[in-house]
Parts: sequence; structure tokens; C-alpha cells
Amino acid sequence: MSLAVDFLHALAQALSTIGLYSDEHPARVSALEHLLEMLEALLAENRTPTFTFFKEEVVYLEAPLRELKGWGLSKRLSECGIERMEFTAGISADTLGAFIVDLHLYLIDKKNLEEGSIDTFTGIRFGSVSLFDDSSGGETDLDLYEQAGKAADLFAEARKKGQVSSAYSRSVLDSIWAAMHADEEFSIPLVPVEAGNELAPIRSMNTAMLAVAFGRYMKLKGSEIRMLAEAALLHDIGKIIIPDEILNDTGRLDPEGWKIIRKHPIAGAKILMRSGERFEMAAVAAYEHHLDLDGSGYPTLTYPRQPHRVSQVVRLCDVYDAMRTTRSYEREQPMGRIMEVLRGGAGQKFSGELVEHFISMLRDWDSKFTRGDTGGIELI
Repeated sequence: MSLAVDFLHALAQALSTIGLYSDEHPARVSALEHLLEMLEALLAENRTPTFTFFKEEVVYLEAPLRELKGWGLSKRLSECGIERMEFTAGISADTLGAFIVDLHLYLIDKKNLEEGSIDTFTGIRFGSVSLFDDSSGGETDLDLYEQAGKAADLFAEARKKGQVSSAYSRSVLDSIWAAMHADEEFSIPLVPVEAGNELAPIRSMNTAMLAVAFGRYMKLKGSEIRMLAEAALLHDIGKIIIPDEILNDTGRLDPEGWKIIRKHPIAGAKILMRSGERFEMAAVAAYEHHLDLDGSGYPTLTYPRQPHRVSQVVRLCDVYDAMRTTRSYEREQPMGRIMEVLRGGAGQKFSGELVEHFISMLRDWDSKFTRGDTGGIELI
């Protein structure tokens, strides 16, 4: 069993003693001493041990701890807003004890961690996963093409197992969030597709980054932005069922090829529904991201209806990024043409309200597109 697993078991044991014994009881003292011993061993192995908690999985650094899949404490922590814990050297016994007491209070609803916040002790931080990278500031050495490799791994894992790993998904979302909050000023570092790079992973990352930006522009809550970003990241996961010779076709697809392509929304929704409750919204967006406002488009609906608002945002981000991406059969479109398509589809393909907000974001945040995405072109 790894030191990380040993430490978490010691953490669970220490938490259980808090509610059972008084401060000086030998069982409580012993549990805290053992926890400190495990923590010191962990710090000797890694300078900054970091744990991320999902309902069903625990991730240590960037690798899921298979031994703790379905661990009850992970679910309880994530449900009360404690998604990440990070430790650094210099943690005293008193600090560790105070941390355990605080953690226990959060778990029994005697203390509330505000949404999107972090609690800190000397050498310990815990709270919302999205705030860790945002709070650090400074420069970053993130290689976005390397991060796109994580998205490729996410798709490959889904192809292999027929479902999406929440650990992989959250890891990619963390990379996206870190890239967008690496400097003091929020930025939108859309990744240009270059020769030799896989198109799908980069496009999925760009669509998710646009969704994050739009969510922030619309002043959504942190949890809503994360949900929107994950739906955008996974909206095309159904394409893993499409043969490579069709996905990589350098020309316009024939009717048979389009018939196969049009299966990917249903396939994506099925994959995501198999992957657990947390992907329910992503499944809806995967199913609906090629539907028009009146429910036309594909897949064909028995009873046409308006797609979910999240699906509408994902589609808008996806169409925008597709038009600004050079593909084998079509070059990047000029900004004027992209605006023409978006405004021309307002009220029929896209929500008119969302289109105007999206174009306003492009105009108001032009300087935040660090790859010169809008190029300073007048968008009005």
C-alpha cells in the first residue's frame, strides 16, 4: 500500500477519534501522532503532496488511487466543498490537530466552507479545486500542447473502457483552469492547431476554455462554470466510435460518411450516462450540441424541443472554435465571416441573447485572447 493511501487511512482514523474522545484521551493523541508520522513520511517522498477528492475517486498528484475507489470519506469531503488538500513542510503537531478539528466540523455541518473558497493553516490548504491555481498567481511553464495530451488520454481511456474517467476529466479541467489563471490577469490562451498535433483533443480544450471564459463573462458561479466547462470538454466524446479514416478524411464527406458522423451525439450521451451521475449535464450537451433552437438538426427528435441552455452555450463555443481552426478540408475563417455566421444564425440556430453576449465577450475581452484570437478586429 502506498504512503499516500496510508496517510489517508490515518486521516480517516484521526477524524473518527475527534467525535469519540476528549482532547487528552490516549486514543485521540495516538491517532494524531500517527497521522503526523504518516504526513512527515509523505513529505519526505514529495515536497507538496496534493489530494483531489471526487465522489467516487481520490487522485494523488495526478494519479487516481485505485485502492480508494468508492471511498466514503472522499464523497463526504467533495459534497461539503472540500475537493482538494495540499500539504507543505513545517506543519506542527498543533497545526495538524487544529486542521483535523476544523475538518471534522465541516463534515458534521457545524462549519460551512463557502463555495469557491479555500481554508488555510500553516502548511495546509484545502477547499475548492478551482481556486488553487487561481490563487497562486505568477508565471507558468504550462505547455498547452502537453496539456492537450491529457485530453487525448481522456478520449483514449473512454475508447478503451467505454466510459469517461472522472479523474482524467478533472485533471484536464484543472490544466485548463491553471492555463487561464496562470498570470495575474485572467487570459484565454486558445491553442492553434499545428501540423502533427491531434485535432480533437486541442479542439475539445479550446471549446472548454471558451466555455470557462463565457461563464466568467456572464458572472456564473464557480460550480456552474466547472459544469459548463466539463460539458464543453466532453461534448464530442462520442466521436471515439467513428473510424479514423472518416474522422481524418481530407475532403468533404460523402452521404455515407455523414450518416456515420451523425451518430456521435447519441454515442457520446450513452458513454457519459454510463460514466456516473456527475456527467449527466455533459451527457445532455453531448446529445444536443447539434440541435437548433427549434429542436431540428441531429439527432432527430421524436418530439422536437429547445435544447438545454448549457447545450446552446457549448454549441456556440464549438462553432466559433471550429471556424477559427484550419482543418484538412477548410481553412480558418476570417473574423468578419465568423461574426456573420453567428449573427445570421441568431434566433434560429443559436439563442439571439447568447450570441450577443458571446460577441460582446469577444469585443470586451479581446486583449485576454493571448493567441491573438480576435486580432483586435472590430466586432460591432
